Amino acid sequence: MTASRLQEDPAEGSRAIVEHELARQSAREEPAPKNNEKRATGADVEHLLGEAEADKIARILALQPTLAELEQAVMRYAGADDVAGRKPRPLRGKAGQILAIIAVDDEDADFVH
Repeated sequence: MTASRLQEDPAEGSRAIVEHELARQSAREEPAPKNNEKRATGADVEHLLGEAEADKIARILALQPTLAELEQAVMRYAGADDVAGRKPRPLRGKAGQILAIIAVDDEDADFVH
């Protein structure tokens, strides 16, 4: 009796199955953007920097960085990517500009440039 049931359903990979799956997937919500695509918000900056001056936050947000760029700059500032005996490569682009804003008052900020 199962043989007749198999014949009633469309074959896997058939046009009907593919169209049904595409319709089902397109009805779902769009996935949340990844950190390298999502724009950083003021809340993100405050969360990662702690208590930061409003001027610094505004200058960072004016760059319209992604969350990944912001995280990269904050990690460099915190020294999370330090390797003994090696000087880190300078950050470029928006991450480098953010690092310069964050470290503007830091006298030991030789890692900025």
